[in-house]
Amino acid sequence: TSARPSPRVRSPTENHEPAQDFQRSSFSPAPYMRADGLEANDSW
Repeated sequence: TSARPSPRVRSPTENHEPAQDFQRSSFSPAPYMRADGLEANDSW
């Protein structure tokens, strides 16, 4: 049961990695707003 959760956790982890990277980069408001916009819409 290690192979099943492996690919599932890898998918969201890879997608979250770039999102956080963009947020850290204040100089890039374009990708940051897009990534945060999708999550912010659900949170707000």
